[in-house]
Amino acid sequence: MSPSVAGTDSTNRFAFCPRVSVVIPTFNSGSVVGNAIGSALAQSYPPLEIVVVDDGSSDATPELIGSLGGIVRNARQANAGPSAARNHGVRLARGDWVAFLDADDEWLPEKLASQLALARRTGAPALLSGLHWPVEGGETVVAYRGSTDRDDLIQALLCRNVLAGGASTLLLERDQFIAAGGFDETMMAAEDREFLIRLATTCAISVAPEPLARRRVGPVQFGGDPERLRIHGEMILNRHAHLIGHLPSARLTLRQARARLWQRAGLQYLARGDRRLAGGAFVRAASLWPFLADPWRAAVNALLGRLPRRIPT
Repeated sequence: MSPSVAGTDSTNRFAFCPRVSVVIPTFNSGSVVGNAIGSALAQSYPPLEIVVVDDGSSDATPELIGSLGGIVRNARQANAGPSAARNHGVRLARGDWVAFLDADDEWLPEKLASQLALARRTGAPALLSGLHWPVEGGETVVAYRGSTDRDDLIQALLCRNVLAGGASTLLLERDQFIAAGGFDETMMAAEDREFLIRLATTCAISVAPEPLARRRVGPVQFGGDPERLRIHGEMILNRHAHLIGHLPSARLTLRQARARLWQRAGLQYLARGDRRLAGGAFVRAASLWPFLADPWRAAVNALLGRLPRRIPT
């Protein structure tokens, strides 16, 4: 029997005992996926199962996950990307709720319990949280504290990835995942952001700002190519701009969003040492929205021989 999540009202403590399936996609991440699995096993609210989907790894990942027993289930597919692996994991899942965790990330022990308590209080069928994010010399907390009303959240997500790390903090009812259409298997970057925009059109989303997961830098970075990430960002804008078309600020939001895409690409190019491409990207960003501070700061840092410490979302 699943444990219960107590309600906050002492006069009405009916049991809330959802069965949670954890889905972990992994590709050539045998050096870190064990930590992700361990953090799921260490939850104070134990999940029903942990479904680890190996996306055609060529390292020791198959042997590692194949040796695990108990509630850990493993599946293997031909390499098709993280979205396909997540969708495959949901098809195999037996729980009423699904929680996603990337192979190179980890959960804090109270992650599931805290989110289910929030679901109990708010009635929201989809939940996210803040997370610890690595920066030079340590880590910072990345968290969304804005409005979760439908229009506000969609507009915020179109402007920038305000729910960064969502692929490792998302917990939702399995039926809601299916209703939203699952992850887009054609996208190899920003696929979690795109899915969350669609999810926001179909159900309420509640976000806890406290960090309940920890982002790690693993051996495989799908979104690491600046141009690919920018192109996928443009795909998101082109696909979903109509969702905010009725808002007076829609045109401004989309202009700012495109400026941020070029800004991020510029900072990534700069971090790689490619000042020519970085400069071109910063010019495009400034031409779209000259009030962005980061392109100007990055230009000064480049002149002084300093690189940016954190690439903004």
